Amino acid sequence: MNVPDHDLGPRHPSMRASLDSSYQLLSGSEQMLFRRLSAFEGGWPIGAAEQVCGGGDLERDEVLGLLADLVAKSLVVADTTGREARYRLLEPVRWYAAEKLTEAGESPRTASR
Repeated sequence: MNVPDHDLGPRHPSMRASLDSSYQLLSGSEQMLFRRLSAFEGGWPIGAAEQVCGGGDLERDEVLGLLADLVAKSLVVADTTGREARYRLLEPVRWYAAEKLTEAGESPRTASR
């Protein structure tokens, strides 16, 4: 999983600090789902999140509730205007989550799903 080396401008340190703080406040299961969601470069429906992110220490039937928690904490954006809800991470948030996925050693396993 490649994380672009973008210059996020003068707000980058405060954005990073904000994401660090938010991430540290998540439960272990929320952190795991958040990291794994970085595998989606665009939006995803709940079924895709369950398939890709569920497994190992995170049961598939936990994904929906945890995803709702991440939406409530403003880390995931929900689009409920269509027939099926779709979710997404803003790109800087996805890059951060991808870094955490790599640090946790989960990148290869998540990518293979």
